Amino acid sequence: AIAHLSQINAQLKQTEEYKKTGAIDIGRYMALTIGSPNHYYKIADVPQRLEQFKVSYTFDSLQGYVNNSGVSRVHRLISYAQNMSGSRQAYLSTEIDTITKNPLEFETVEVMPNGLSRFGLYDLDGNLKEAGDTHVTRAGKVAKCMWCHESGIQPMFRIQLDIPGYLSYQHLQDTLTRYGLQVRAYQDDHWKDEGLRKRPNHTKMEITYIAFMEPSLSHLSREWQLPEKEVKKRLGALPTHRHEEFDFLGDLYHRAAVDPLAPYKVQKVPASIREKDGDELELL
Repeated sequence: AIAHLSQINAQLKQTEEYKKTGAIDIGRYMALTIGSPNHYYKIADVPQRLEQFKVSYTFDSLQGYVNNSGVSRVHRLISYAQNMSGSRQAYLSTEIDTITKNPLEFETVEVMPNGLSRFGLYDLDGNLKEAGDTHVTRAGKVAKCMWCHESGIQPMFRIQLDIPGYLSYQHLQDTLTRYGLQVRAYQDDHWKDEGLRKRPNHTKMEITYIAFMEPSLSHLSREWQLPEKEVKKRLGALPTHRHEEFDFLGDLYHRAAVDPLAPYKVQKVPASIREKDGDELELL
């Protein structure tokens, strides 16, 4: 991870923004790391091929069947590795056509030795994908996976039908809950850094990059190191909006619209941190 982060750092230090201000907005850094799948996969050392992921574990022959997902637009099969512990857990979700049951794409979750999870999205050929197919899933990019699963193993939030030949809904739910508690216990034992142990900090991370991708006038004033009056003049007649989830952020602009108006040239970021945008970066 350090090698890849250092490479990104070196490139950021060559930008006009860094040379003029001596800093980079932390939201831009998040957009270029967790918000850029090509970078995230290398930083987190996600297996480049699905087969590499599969051969690292022995998966249980029984699978869970999810027919009422809050994320997938189709049905999905949930597999988990045998002999799992708090620090060694792996899950494979196979998105399947609801009618034919043919695989459509794959999503993976692994618990890393540091107690955090890493995520992978793979196509039918087993290659990493930048984002999930919007016709198949609402999963978006890996940062959106992290939105819900970054600090733990989530149970299901909807009741599922019991499908013959698969784990019952209650069995799968109880299994996910048990493994989730194991992860939490492992984290509590190994996370000596008080900042990691404070769960609200994980929410603050999300709000930090949202406030960057959808900045307010005051945010841009601090970022650009200019008085709000001068920032407002630069922004001209750009429209504002409110965030549907975090209204307290106030009147907001879109990052893609304001970056060209900055008082210096900046490193481009993806159009979205969570959703597929078709213009992903490759700085590594």
